[in-house]
Amino acid sequence: MKKLIKVIIADRDADLRSILKDTLVSDGDMCVAADTASGAEAASLAESGAADVLVTDIVLPELDGIGVLERVSRLPASKRPACIVISSFDSPAILEQISALGVRFFIPKPFDVSALAERIRQAASTPYSIHSPAKIDPARLRRHALEYAVTDTLHKLGIPPKLKGYHFIREGVLLAIDDMDILGAVTKVLYPAIARRFNSTAMRVERSIRNAIEVAWKRGDVDVIDEYFGYTVSSGKGKPTNGEFIALLADRLRLEFKLTHPHTC
Repeated sequence: MKKLIKVIIADRDADLRSILKDTLVSDGDMCVAADTASGAEAASLAESGAADVLVTDIVLPELDGIGVLERVSRLPASKRPACIVISSFDSPAILEQISALGVRFFIPKPFDVSALAERIRQAASTPYSIHSPAKIDPARLRRHALEYAVTDTLHKLGIPPKLKGYHFIREGVLLAIDDMDILGAVTKVLYPAIARRFNSTAMRVERSIRNAIEVAWKRGDVDVIDEYFGYTVSSGKGKPTNGEFIALLADRLRLEFKLTHPHTC
């Protein structure tokens, strides 16, 4: 019988801990050894060797997540659980700290639970040394967080991943975040760039994105659409153009991630 992956969950939100426990256990290859809202308790549980993977937020009572990770980093390699941070806080300083403390993955809140489950499996199966922090650098962690945020936004807007337009929009938003000037040449530059990434054509990219936006406007949550586009494009007045849609999402995420330079991530 295959050994179950033992997980510790540390988060102040009891509802989130309950959802994570139910979902992870239902997958059949892992179990939740313990869950807690206390950073001090999380550190003690990790030090006892109770789990293979520690999933922790940064903001915890008694001892914050950084303190928990510091205590874990001092454990012998044989007792040290792999660490994953889930948090709404993703400042460069925090990302640099958790990277140096050997964190395997950073996942921004809100997140897809199935994606977390996959990261837990990867963390449990891949050896990592606290003495090799260069394997994960802050820029890479931050980019990873940004990609999750784009994915989460598209899910909220009701665009299903099965649509080609979903993947084209996701790539377009990331390209625009890196270089907002690209939105000044949507037809001549942005569409061809996306097409090259997916071995498609600019015409198919344009059509697929337009179709994905149509799906969002017809089937998506009106409140969410108004939240994202209410100041500029109303769900009652009509859909945004492809360029407007990508530009609005890119600008919103750049603000959330405090990206003040078009080539910064």
